[in-house]
Amino acid sequence: MQRSLRSVFLGLLVAVLCTLTVADDPQRPGRPHIVVRAHGPSPDTRAAQFIVRYGLTRDDLYWIGQLPGITRAVPVRSFPRTLWAGENSTEGMLTGTTAAYGKAHGVAMARGGWISEKDEAARQNVIILSSRMAEELFGADSPLGERVLMSGEYFTVVGVMKRDARAAGDVFIPLATLYAVIGDTVLSFGQGRSRGEQVELDRIEIWLDESRQPKAFAQAVRRVLAKMHQKEDYSIIVN
Repeated sequence: MQRSLRSVFLGLLVAVLCTLTVADDPQRPGRPHIVVRAHGPSPDTRAAQFIVRYGLTRDDLYWIGQLPGITRAVPVRSFPRTLWAGENSTEGMLTGTTAAYGKAHGVAMARGGWISEKDEAARQNVIILSSRMAEELFGADSPLGERVLMSGEYFTVVGVMKRDARAAGDVFIPLATLYAVIGDTVLSFGQGRSRGEQVELDRIEIWLDESRQPKAFAQAVRRVLAKMHQKEDYSIIVN
């Protein structure tokens, strides 16, 4: 029953993500007009709790996406992970996001392609690597179609980014896959103890149509978030 409810939830999530992030608009790739970033808790709070909960939420994404004038609202969740390919391993920043991220940022690919809408909808175990990660795991060989091990799951490499790709991360997978495979809680180990974070989203990147002024629109975003958060544990950056 629990697995069934989880599947229904993930299906609804994919539908929401596709609605919010796959808008056809005439904008060229570039920086988002507005970026909402989550603020983590203080070191004292982290030390006092085994698992700390903070960050932006899927509800935040949904309600921000309802504001008129948005052409894209792209969700992002990132944290470090170790990848294995045979006996080779390397660590990089894993980012879960959507098909719209590649289009919005104009991510340049050296091989293969970006995450597709079909990958999102099916929660496929596909992965995009940076050039550095690809070389450290596979050397001079093409990694396309090869599998890497991460968080106890195998992922098929479908793309390698160029070295100068405009992407904030080393490894990318569909956000819906990240939720299905890893979830919201991420544990880390060090200095003889473990701790965890329960985070849905690190940031939401927003693109606007030409009729909107980013500074004024940021205030509308702030009003939405003020209703969802008891304290202002986020920042709103206007580019």
